[in-house]
Amino acid sequence: MQIEKLSQVLERRCKLSIGDKLLVGVSGGPDSLALLDALVRLGYSVMVAYYDHGLREQASEELEYVRQIAEQYGLPFVSDEGDTHKYARKHRMSIEEAARELRYRFLFETAKQTEAVAVLVGHNADDQVETVVMHLMRGAGLDGLSGMRYRVFSGWSPDTPLVRPLLGTWRDEINQYCDDRGLKPSFDQSNLDVTFFRNRLRRELIPALEEYNSSFKTLIWKMSETISEDRVVLESMVEDELEGLLLERSESLIALDRQAFSKLKIGLQRRLLRKVISVLRPGLKDIGYDAIELVILLLNAPPISRQANLFSGLKIEIEDDRLVLSDWEVDPARDDWPQLLPGQEFEHFIPGVSEIDAGWKFISDIMDATPELISSLSANQDLFTAYLDLTTCGDHLLIRSRQPGDRFKPLGMGGNSAKISDFMINEKLPKRARPRWPLVFSKSKMIWVPGFQISDDVKVRETTEKVVRICLVRHNS
Repeated sequence: MQIEKLSQVLERRCKLSIGDKLLVGVSGGPDSLALLDALVRLGYSVMVAYYDHGLREQASEELEYVRQIAEQYGLPFVSDEGDTHKYARKHRMSIEEAARELRYRFLFETAKQTEAVAVLVGHNADDQVETVVMHLMRGAGLDGLSGMRYRVFSGWSPDTPLVRPLLGTWRDEINQYCDDRGLKPSFDQSNLDVTFFRNRLRRELIPALEEYNSSFKTLIWKMSETISEDRVVLESMVEDELEGLLLERSESLIALDRQAFSKLKIGLQRRLLRKVISVLRPGLKDIGYDAIELVILLLNAPPISRQANLFSGLKIEIEDDRLVLSDWEVDPARDDWPQLLPGQEFEHFIPGVSEIDAGWKFISDIMDATPELISSLSANQDLFTAYLDLTTCGDHLLIRSRQPGDRFKPLGMGGNSAKISDFMINEKLPKRARPRWPLVFSKSKMIWVPGFQISDDVKVRETTEKVVRICLVRHNS
Protein backbone atom coordinates (compact mmCIF):
# COMPACT_ATOMS: atom_id res chain seq x y z
CA MET A 1 0.00 0.00 0.00
CA GLN A 2 1.61 3.22 -1.17
CA ILE A 3 0.76 6.21 0.96
CA GLU A 4 1.40 8.58 -1.95
CA LYS A 5 -1.19 6.73 -4.04
CA LEU A 6 -3.65 6.78 -1.12
CA SER A 7 -3.14 10.53 -0.75
CA GLN A 8 -4.24 11.03 -4.35
CA VAL A 9 -7.26 8.76 -3.88
CA LEU A 10 -8.32 10.68 -0.78
CA GLU A 11 -8.13 13.96 -2.67
CA ARG A 12 -9.44 13.01 -6.13
CA ARG A 13 -11.87 10.15 -5.61
CA CYS A 14 -12.90 10.74 -2.00
CA LYS A 15 -12.86 14.55 -2.33
CA LEU A 16 -11.24 15.11 1.07
CA SER A 17 -8.75 17.80 2.06
CA ILE A 18 -6.01 17.88 4.66
CA GLY A 19 -7.51 19.35 7.80
CA ASP A 20 -10.95 17.86 7.20
CA LYS A 21 -12.43 16.34 10.37
CA LEU A 22 -12.98 12.65 9.68
CA LEU A 23 -14.72 9.90 11.64
CA VAL A 24 -13.05 6.52 11.02
CA GLY A 25 -14.73 3.24 11.88
CA VAL A 26 -11.98 1.08 13.37
CA SER A 27 -12.41 -2.59 14.25
CA GLY A 28 -8.76 -3.26 15.06
CA GLY A 29 -8.31 -5.41 11.95
CA PRO A 30 -5.58 -4.75 9.34
CA ASP A 31 -7.76 -2.71 6.94
CA SER A 32 -9.07 -0.11 9.39
CA LEU A 33 -5.76 0.00 11.29
CA ALA A 34 -3.75 0.66 8.13
CA LEU A 35 -6.25 3.32 7.04
CA LEU A 36 -6.07 5.05 10.42
CA ASP A 37 -2.28 5.04 10.42
CA ALA A 38 -2.09 6.45 6.89
CA LEU A 39 -4.60 9.22 7.63
CA VAL A 40 -2.60 10.31 10.67
CA ARG A 41 0.63 10.31 8.64
CA LEU A 42 -1.01 12.43 5.95
CA GLY A 43 -2.15 15.03 8.49
CA TYR A 44 -5.91 14.52 8.56
CA SER A 45 -7.95 15.37 11.66
CA VAL A 46 -9.26 12.00 12.79
CA MET A 47 -11.69 10.64 15.39
CA VAL A 48 -11.76 6.89 16.07
CA ALA A 49 -15.10 5.07 16.42
CA TYR A 50 -15.82 1.49 17.48
CA TYR A 51 -19.14 -0.37 17.60
CA ASP A 52 -19.79 -3.57 19.57
CA HIS A 53 -22.61 -5.58 17.96
CA GLY A 54 -22.96 -7.87 20.96
CA LEU A 55 -22.19 -10.89 18.78
CA ARG A 56 -18.68 -11.94 19.88
CA GLU A 57 -17.20 -12.64 23.30
CA GLN A 58 -13.85 -11.05 22.35
CA ALA A 59 -15.54 -7.73 21.44
CA SER A 60 -14.79 -6.21 24.85
CA GLU A 61 -11.08 -6.98 24.40
CA GLU A 62 -11.21 -5.58 20.89
CA LEU A 63 -12.87 -2.42 22.19
CA GLU A 64 -10.08 -1.82 24.69
CA TYR A 65 -7.47 -2.54 22.04
CA VAL A 66 -8.94 0.07 19.68
CA ARG A 67 -9.21 2.55 22.57
CA GLN A 68 -5.51 2.05 23.30
CA ILE A 69 -4.63 2.57 19.64
CA ALA A 70 -6.54 5.88 19.64
CA GLU A 71 -4.63 6.93 22.78
CA GLN A 72 -1.31 6.05 21.18
CA TYR A 73 -2.09 8.33 18.26
CA GLY A 74 -3.50 10.99 20.58
CA LEU A 75 -6.89 10.82 18.88
CA PRO A 76 -10.41 11.22 20.32
CA PHE A 77 -12.28 7.94 20.71
CA VAL A 78 -15.99 7.09 20.82
CA SER A 79 -17.79 3.76 21.10
CA ASP A 80 -21.23 2.26 21.49
CA GLU A 81 -22.87 -1.15 21.66
CA GLY A 82 -26.13 -2.76 20.68
CA ASP A 83 -28.12 -5.99 20.71
CA THR A 84 -27.99 -7.12 17.11
CA HIS A 85 -30.09 -10.25 17.65
CA LYS A 86 -32.89 -8.22 19.24
CA TYR A 87 -32.76 -5.58 16.49
CA ALA A 88 -32.83 -8.27 13.78
CA ARG A 89 -35.91 -9.92 15.32
CA LYS A 90 -37.73 -6.61 15.76
CA HIS A 91 -37.12 -5.44 12.20
CA ARG A 92 -37.25 -8.90 10.58
CA MET A 93 -33.71 -8.65 9.20
CA SER A 94 -30.84 -11.09 8.90
CA ILE A 95 -28.09 -10.79 11.51
CA GLU A 96 -25.70 -9.41 8.89
CA GLU A 97 -28.19 -6.74 7.76
CA ALA A 98 -28.99 -5.74 11.34
CA ALA A 99 -25.30 -5.51 12.28
CA ARG A 100 -24.59 -3.29 9.31
CA GLU A 101 -27.61 -1.09 10.04
CA LEU A 102 -26.64 -0.60 13.69
CA ARG A 103 -23.00 0.12 12.98
CA TYR A 104 -23.62 2.70 10.29
CA ARG A 105 -26.40 4.38 12.23
CA PHE A 106 -23.97 4.80 15.11
CA LEU A 107 -21.21 6.11 12.82
CA PHE A 108 -23.38 8.68 11.09
CA GLU A 109 -25.09 9.88 14.27
CA THR A 110 -21.64 10.35 15.80
CA ALA A 111 -20.43 12.18 12.70
CA LYS A 112 -23.37 14.57 12.97
CA GLN A 113 -22.76 15.19 16.67
CA THR A 114 -19.03 15.80 16.18
CA GLU A 115 -19.44 17.74 12.90
CA ALA A 116 -17.22 15.31 10.99
CA VAL A 117 -17.29 15.93 7.22
CA ALA A 118 -17.18 12.21 6.31
CA VAL A 119 -17.38 8.67 7.69
CA LEU A 120 -14.49 6.45 6.58
CA VAL A 121 -14.33 2.64 6.61
CA GLY A 122 -11.63 0.20 5.51
CA HIS A 123 -13.23 -1.83 2.72
CA ASN A 124 -10.53 -2.96 0.28
CA ALA A 125 -10.29 -4.27 -3.30
CA ASP A 126 -10.78 -7.89 -2.18
CA ASP A 127 -13.94 -6.83 -0.35
CA GLN A 128 -15.10 -5.20 -3.57
CA VAL A 129 -14.62 -8.38 -5.57
CA GLU A 130 -16.40 -10.47 -2.95
CA THR A 131 -19.30 -8.00 -2.91
CA VAL A 132 -19.70 -8.06 -6.69
CA VAL A 133 -19.57 -11.87 -6.86
CA MET A 134 -22.07 -12.12 -4.02
CA HIS A 135 -24.43 -9.72 -5.81
CA LEU A 136 -24.01 -11.62 -9.08
CA MET A 137 -25.04 -14.87 -7.39
CA ARG A 138 -28.11 -13.19 -5.91
CA GLY A 139 -29.34 -11.77 -9.18
CA ALA A 140 -28.67 -8.07 -8.61
CA GLY A 141 -28.64 -5.53 -11.44
CA LEU A 142 -26.10 -2.86 -12.33
CA ASP A 143 -26.14 -1.45 -8.81
CA GLY A 144 -24.92 -4.76 -7.43
CA LEU A 145 -22.35 -5.33 -10.18
CA SER A 146 -20.88 -1.87 -9.66
CA GLY A 147 -20.15 -2.83 -6.07
CA MET A 148 -19.16 -0.29 -3.45
CA ARG A 149 -18.05 3.25 -4.25
CA TYR A 150 -15.23 5.40 -2.96
CA ARG A 151 -17.62 8.15 -1.91
CA VAL A 152 -21.39 7.89 -1.63
CA PHE A 153 -24.26 9.65 0.10
CA SER A 154 -26.58 7.09 1.64
CA GLY A 155 -29.88 6.90 3.47
CA TRP A 156 -28.00 7.20 6.76
CA SER A 157 -27.21 10.83 6.03
CA PRO A 158 -28.02 13.15 3.11
CA ASP A 159 -25.16 15.48 4.05
CA THR A 160 -22.29 13.28 5.24
CA PRO A 161 -20.66 10.90 2.72
CA LEU A 162 -19.53 7.35 3.38
CA VAL A 163 -15.94 7.11 2.12
CA ARG A 164 -13.91 3.97 1.31
CA PRO A 165 -10.36 5.06 0.40
CA LEU A 166 -8.94 1.51 0.20
CA LEU A 167 -11.25 0.15 -2.52
CA GLY A 168 -8.33 0.12 -4.95
CA THR A 169 -5.91 -1.51 -2.50
CA TRP A 170 -5.59 -5.30 -2.26
CA ARG A 171 -5.59 -7.15 1.04
CA ASP A 172 -2.02 -8.37 0.54
CA GLU A 173 -0.83 -4.77 0.12
CA ILE A 174 -2.58 -3.78 3.35
CA ASN A 175 -1.04 -6.65 5.30
CA GLN A 176 2.39 -5.71 3.98
CA TYR A 177 1.83 -2.10 5.04
CA CYS A 178 0.97 -3.25 8.55
CA ASP A 179 4.18 -5.32 8.70
CA ASP A 180 6.29 -2.45 7.39
CA ARG A 181 4.79 -0.01 9.90
CA GLY A 182 4.98 -2.39 12.83
CA LEU A 183 1.20 -2.37 13.26
CA LYS A 184 -0.31 -5.31 15.10
CA PRO A 185 -3.91 -5.78 14.00
CA SER A 186 -6.33 -7.96 15.91
CA PHE A 187 -7.85 -10.96 14.18
CA ASP A 188 -11.58 -11.61 14.03
CA GLN A 189 -12.07 -15.37 14.44
CA SER A 190 -15.50 -15.12 12.79
CA ASN A 191 -13.71 -14.54 9.46
CA LEU A 192 -12.84 -18.25 9.51
CA ASP A 193 -16.46 -19.34 9.90
CA VAL A 194 -17.55 -20.60 6.47
CA THR A 195 -21.18 -20.77 7.56
CA PHE A 196 -21.21 -17.07 6.64
CA PHE A 197 -21.85 -16.61 2.92
CA ARG A 198 -19.11 -14.03 2.39
CA ASN A 199 -16.52 -16.20 4.13
CA ARG A 200 -17.36 -19.12 1.83
CA LEU A 201 -16.91 -16.87 -1.18
CA ARG A 202 -13.57 -15.64 0.13
CA ARG A 203 -12.14 -19.00 1.16
CA GLU A 204 -13.72 -21.44 -1.29
CA LEU A 205 -15.41 -20.01 -4.38
CA ILE A 206 -13.06 -17.20 -5.42
CA PRO A 207 -9.89 -19.34 -5.07
CA ALA A 208 -11.63 -22.00 -7.21
CA LEU A 209 -12.47 -19.41 -9.90
CA GLU A 210 -8.88 -18.20 -9.89
CA GLU A 211 -7.87 -21.68 -10.99
CA TYR A 212 -9.75 -21.00 -14.23
CA ASN A 213 -8.32 -17.50 -14.62
CA SER A 214 -5.53 -16.26 -12.37
CA SER A 215 -6.61 -12.67 -13.12
CA PHE A 216 -10.19 -13.29 -12.03
CA LYS A 217 -10.16 -10.83 -9.11
CA THR A 218 -8.50 -8.08 -11.14
CA LEU A 219 -11.00 -8.49 -13.99
CA ILE A 220 -13.99 -8.39 -11.63
CA TRP A 221 -12.58 -5.28 -9.94
CA LYS A 222 -12.10 -3.51 -13.31
CA MET A 223 -15.61 -4.49 -14.40
CA SER A 224 -17.08 -2.94 -11.24
CA GLU A 225 -15.13 0.27 -11.91
CA THR A 226 -16.55 0.53 -15.44
CA ILE A 227 -20.12 -0.20 -14.40
CA SER A 228 -19.82 2.25 -11.51
CA GLU A 229 -19.23 5.11 -13.96
CA ASP A 230 -22.24 4.07 -16.04
CA ARG A 231 -24.27 3.93 -12.86
CA VAL A 232 -23.52 7.58 -12.10
CA VAL A 233 -25.23 8.60 -15.34
CA LEU A 234 -28.25 6.40 -14.66
CA GLU A 235 -28.58 7.64 -11.09
CA SER A 236 -28.79 11.21 -12.29
CA MET A 237 -31.77 10.24 -14.44
CA VAL A 238 -33.39 8.33 -11.57
CA GLU A 239 -32.99 11.27 -9.18
CA ASP A 240 -34.76 13.55 -11.67
CA GLU A 241 -37.63 11.07 -12.10
CA LEU A 242 -37.96 10.51 -8.37
CA GLU A 243 -38.23 14.23 -7.74
CA GLY A 244 -41.20 14.41 -10.10
CA LEU A 245 -42.95 11.34 -8.67
CA LEU A 246 -42.45 12.01 -4.97
CA LEU A 247 -45.63 12.78 -3.01
CA GLU A 248 -44.44 12.14 0.54
CA ARG A 249 -41.18 11.20 2.22
CA SER A 250 -40.02 10.45 5.75
CA GLU A 251 -37.48 8.16 7.42
CA SER A 252 -39.97 5.29 7.36
CA LEU A 253 -42.18 6.02 4.33
CA ILE A 254 -41.96 7.07 0.68
CA ALA A 255 -45.08 7.68 -1.43
CA LEU A 256 -44.96 8.00 -5.23
CA ASP A 257 -47.47 9.12 -7.85
CA ARG A 258 -48.79 5.73 -8.91
CA GLN A 259 -50.24 6.79 -12.25
CA ALA A 260 -47.06 8.55 -13.37
CA PHE A 261 -44.94 5.63 -12.17
CA SER A 262 -47.01 3.13 -14.18
CA LYS A 263 -46.26 5.05 -17.40
CA LEU A 264 -42.49 4.67 -17.05
CA LYS A 265 -40.52 2.03 -18.92
CA ILE A 266 -39.99 -1.12 -16.89
CA GLY A 267 -36.23 -0.57 -16.62
CA LEU A 268 -36.74 2.85 -15.08
CA GLN A 269 -39.44 1.49 -12.76
CA ARG A 270 -36.99 -1.11 -11.46
CA ARG A 271 -34.26 1.45 -10.85
CA LEU A 272 -36.68 3.77 -9.07
CA LEU A 273 -37.83 0.95 -6.80
CA ARG A 274 -34.21 0.06 -6.00
CA LYS A 275 -33.59 3.70 -5.17
CA VAL A 276 -36.61 3.95 -2.87
CA ILE A 277 -35.76 0.69 -1.10
CA SER A 278 -32.14 1.79 -0.63
CA VAL A 279 -33.34 5.05 0.97
CA LEU A 280 -35.65 3.24 3.38
CA ARG A 281 -33.13 0.45 4.02
CA PRO A 282 -29.62 1.92 3.65
CA GLY A 283 -28.24 -1.15 5.42
CA LEU A 284 -29.72 -3.55 2.86
CA LYS A 285 -26.84 -4.47 0.57
CA ASP A 286 -28.52 -6.96 -1.73
CA ILE A 287 -31.69 -5.91 -3.52
CA GLY A 288 -32.02 -8.80 -5.93
CA TYR A 289 -34.08 -9.35 -9.06
CA ASP A 290 -36.78 -11.36 -7.27
CA ALA A 291 -37.28 -8.64 -4.67
CA ILE A 292 -37.92 -5.98 -7.31
CA GLU A 293 -40.11 -8.27 -9.40
CA LEU A 294 -42.26 -8.95 -6.34
CA VAL A 295 -43.02 -5.24 -6.06
CA ILE A 296 -43.75 -5.00 -9.81
CA LEU A 297 -46.10 -8.01 -9.55
CA LEU A 298 -48.00 -6.45 -6.66
CA LEU A 299 -48.37 -3.22 -8.60
CA ASN A 300 -49.81 -4.96 -11.64
CA ALA A 301 -52.02 -7.37 -9.67
CA PRO A 302 -52.71 -5.85 -6.24
CA PRO A 303 -54.10 -8.14 -3.54
CA ILE A 304 -57.63 -7.52 -2.31
CA SER A 305 -56.29 -5.73 0.76
CA ARG A 306 -54.25 -3.42 -1.52
CA GLN A 307 -51.24 -3.99 0.70
CA ALA A 308 -48.63 -6.68 1.31
CA ASN A 309 -45.52 -7.30 3.37
CA LEU A 310 -42.32 -7.40 1.35
CA PHE A 311 -38.89 -8.05 2.88
CA SER A 312 -36.48 -6.53 5.41
CA GLY A 313 -39.39 -5.09 7.38
CA LEU A 314 -40.89 -3.23 4.40
CA LYS A 315 -44.45 -3.26 3.08
CA ILE A 316 -46.24 -1.89 0.03
CA GLU A 317 -49.63 -0.16 -0.04
CA ILE A 318 -51.40 0.62 -3.29
CA GLU A 319 -53.99 3.37 -3.44
CA ASP A 320 -55.91 5.09 -6.20
CA ASP A 321 -53.16 7.59 -6.87
CA ARG A 322 -50.34 6.59 -4.52
CA LEU A 323 -47.72 3.86 -4.32
CA VAL A 324 -46.45 3.67 -0.74
CA LEU A 325 -43.44 1.76 0.55
CA SER A 326 -42.92 1.91 4.30
CA ASP A 327 -41.86 0.08 7.45
CA TRP A 328 -44.18 -2.78 8.46
CA GLU A 329 -45.15 -1.08 11.71
CA VAL A 330 -46.00 2.26 10.09
CA ASP A 331 -49.64 3.26 9.72
CA PRO A 332 -49.17 6.24 7.36
CA ALA A 333 -52.71 7.47 7.89
CA ARG A 334 -52.35 7.69 11.65
CA ASP A 335 -48.78 9.01 11.52
CA ASP A 336 -49.17 11.71 8.90
CA TRP A 337 -52.84 12.68 8.81
CA PRO A 338 -55.51 13.49 11.40
CA GLN A 339 -57.31 10.26 12.23
CA LEU A 340 -59.98 9.35 14.75
CA LEU A 341 -59.85 6.12 16.69
CA PRO A 342 -62.25 3.45 15.37
CA GLY A 343 -65.78 4.44 16.43
CA GLN A 344 -64.58 7.64 18.12
CA GLU A 345 -67.19 10.41 18.42
CA PHE A 346 -67.18 13.43 20.72
CA GLU A 347 -68.64 16.89 21.30
CA HIS A 348 -66.60 20.05 20.85
CA PHE A 349 -67.68 23.22 22.65
CA ILE A 350 -66.69 26.66 21.33
CA PRO A 351 -64.39 28.11 22.53
CA GLY A 352 -62.40 25.05 23.53
CA VAL A 353 -59.82 22.34 22.84
CA SER A 354 -60.52 18.71 21.91
CA GLU A 355 -57.78 16.12 21.41
CA ILE A 356 -58.01 13.27 18.91
CA ASP A 357 -55.66 10.41 18.09
CA ALA A 358 -52.14 10.55 16.60
CA GLY A 359 -51.13 13.88 18.10
CA TRP A 360 -53.86 16.13 16.68
CA LYS A 361 -56.33 18.46 18.39
CA PHE A 362 -59.16 20.85 17.54
CA ILE A 363 -58.84 24.42 18.88
CA SER A 364 -61.62 27.01 18.54
CA ASP A 365 -62.35 30.56 19.60
CA ILE A 366 -64.83 33.36 18.81
CA MET A 367 -63.87 36.58 17.05
CA ASP A 368 -65.65 39.80 16.16
CA ALA A 369 -66.60 39.94 12.48
CA THR A 370 -64.73 43.17 11.69
CA PRO A 371 -64.59 44.37 8.07
CA GLU A 372 -60.82 43.74 8.12
CA LEU A 373 -61.31 40.11 9.21
CA ILE A 374 -64.04 39.43 6.66
CA SER A 375 -61.97 40.89 3.81
CA SER A 376 -58.94 38.80 4.83
CA LEU A 377 -60.72 35.45 4.76
CA SER A 378 -60.42 35.09 1.01
CA ALA A 379 -56.64 34.95 1.43
CA ASN A 380 -56.72 32.10 3.95
CA GLN A 381 -54.50 29.30 2.59
CA ASP A 382 -54.57 27.09 5.68
CA LEU A 383 -57.04 24.31 4.87
CA PHE A 384 -56.85 23.06 8.45
CA THR A 385 -58.24 26.37 9.75
CA ALA A 386 -61.88 27.28 9.09
CA TYR A 387 -63.82 30.49 9.71
CA LEU A 388 -67.55 29.97 10.31
CA ASP A 389 -70.60 32.08 11.07
CA LEU A 390 -71.37 31.55 14.78
CA THR A 391 -75.09 32.05 14.28
CA THR A 392 -75.39 29.26 11.69
CA CYS A 393 -72.88 26.79 13.11
CA GLY A 394 -73.61 27.30 16.83
CA ASP A 395 -71.24 26.77 19.73
CA HIS A 396 -71.78 23.03 20.08
CA LEU A 397 -70.22 20.79 17.41
CA LEU A 398 -69.94 17.04 16.86
CA ILE A 399 -66.74 15.40 15.63
CA ARG A 400 -66.98 11.94 14.07
CA SER A 401 -65.91 9.91 11.04
CA ARG A 402 -68.08 9.30 7.99
CA GLN A 403 -71.17 7.11 8.02
CA PRO A 404 -73.31 5.69 5.19
CA GLY A 405 -75.56 8.37 3.73
CA ASP A 406 -73.47 11.35 4.88
CA ARG A 407 -73.67 14.29 2.51
CA PHE A 408 -71.79 17.55 2.28
CA LYS A 409 -72.56 20.92 0.69
CA PRO A 410 -69.08 22.27 -0.22
CA LEU A 411 -68.55 26.00 -0.49
CA GLY A 412 -68.41 27.09 -4.11
CA MET A 413 -70.77 24.45 -5.51
CA GLY A 414 -73.80 26.74 -5.66
CA GLY A 415 -75.48 25.12 -2.67
CA ASN A 416 -75.45 21.63 -4.24
CA SER A 417 -74.65 18.67 -2.02
CA ALA A 418 -72.56 15.55 -2.65
CA LYS A 419 -71.96 12.26 -0.91
CA ILE A 420 -68.98 12.59 1.38
CA SER A 421 -67.54 9.41 -0.15
CA ASP A 422 -67.65 11.01 -3.62
CA PHE A 423 -66.23 14.26 -2.26
CA MET A 424 -63.24 12.44 -0.73
CA ILE A 425 -62.57 10.58 -3.98
CA ASN A 426 -62.78 13.78 -6.05
CA GLU A 427 -60.42 15.54 -3.65
CA LYS A 428 -57.99 12.59 -3.94
CA LEU A 429 -57.91 11.85 -0.24
CA PRO A 430 -56.02 8.51 0.00
CA LYS A 431 -58.36 5.58 0.45
CA ARG A 432 -56.73 4.36 3.67
CA ALA A 433 -57.29 7.77 5.29
CA ARG A 434 -60.99 8.11 4.46
CA PRO A 435 -62.73 5.82 7.02
CA ARG A 436 -61.34 7.65 10.08
CA TRP A 437 -60.93 11.19 8.73
CA PRO A 438 -62.43 13.64 11.28
CA LEU A 439 -65.57 15.44 10.10
CA VAL A 440 -67.28 18.38 11.84
CA PHE A 441 -71.07 18.51 12.24
CA SER A 442 -73.54 21.08 13.55
CA LYS A 443 -77.18 20.26 14.13
CA SER A 444 -76.72 16.95 12.22
CA LYS A 445 -75.29 18.77 9.17
CA MET A 446 -71.69 18.34 8.03
CA ILE A 447 -70.14 21.81 8.10
CA TRP A 448 -66.41 21.19 7.63
CA VAL A 449 -64.09 18.58 6.13
CA PRO A 450 -60.75 19.58 7.67
CA GLY A 451 -58.01 19.94 5.13
CA PHE A 452 -60.48 20.60 2.31
CA GLN A 453 -63.58 22.77 2.52
CA ILE A 454 -66.34 24.21 4.74
CA SER A 455 -70.04 23.95 4.01
CA ASP A 456 -71.83 26.68 2.11
CA ASP A 457 -74.33 26.82 5.00
CA VAL A 458 -71.84 28.22 7.53
CA LYS A 459 -69.76 30.60 5.43
CA VAL A 460 -69.05 34.07 6.81
CA ARG A 461 -71.22 36.75 5.21
CA GLU A 462 -71.25 40.53 5.34
CA THR A 463 -74.10 40.29 7.86
CA THR A 464 -72.09 37.98 10.18
CA GLU A 465 -71.51 39.45 13.64
CA LYS A 466 -69.41 36.75 15.30
CA VAL A 467 -66.91 34.41 13.63
CA VAL A 468 -65.85 30.99 14.88
CA ARG A 469 -62.23 30.17 14.12
CA ILE A 470 -61.58 26.44 14.41
CA CYS A 471 -58.23 24.80 13.73
CA LEU A 472 -57.05 21.21 13.50
CA VAL A 473 -53.39 21.14 14.49
CA ARG A 474 -50.70 18.81 15.77
CA HIS A 475 -49.79 18.99 19.45
CA ASN A 476 -46.32 20.24 18.58
CA SER A 477 -47.58 22.92 16.22
